[in-house]
Amino acid sequence: MSIKLIRIDDRLIHGQIVEAWLPHLEADQIVVADDEISRDPLKKRIAEISTPPNIKVVIRPVAEAVAYLRESQASPSSPATIVLFASVAAVARAIDLGLPVTELNLGNIHYEHGKTQVSDSISLDNREVELLDEIAGRGVKIFIQPVPKLPARDFFACLSKKCICPSHRKV
Repeated sequence: MSIKLIRIDDRLIHGQIVEAWLPHLEADQIVVADDEISRDPLKKRIAEISTPPNIKVVIRPVAEAVAYLRESQASPSSPATIVLFASVAAVARAIDLGLPVTELNLGNIHYEHGKTQVSDSISLDNREVELLDEIAGRGVKIFIQPVPKLPARDFFACLSKKCICPSHRKV
């Protein structure tokens, strides 16, 4: 399988994915790795119909999505794939389960009370920052890029400007 993009976006499938990322990456498939949406038939159906009919949509709980991706990766005819997660914790769990990740796109994580806004589209709490630091420690490049026409920005450079940091990273 050719994984073209691994992205955290709490909106999962939406306009930026369908209108910008799918054509830019020439992707044939979207894999949504999310425990909640995979159990909710209405949300699952809405995600499926939000995608062009020529795009395969696979919606599975995180552990099943990782198994699907690892199994599919062995096929030389596997589709070009975008993998979507709704949270930092879900990506961290997927990596722990063996999902190979070299780059991680932060697309959108909404602001909630207790979070700090790191960029226009990314707000994080301390635990999410710690998880991203652990992920980066595994050699994963983490960048913020809402759409492909905007330049990718290094996550840690944006983070240091907001002065929220994991305890061992001094900024």
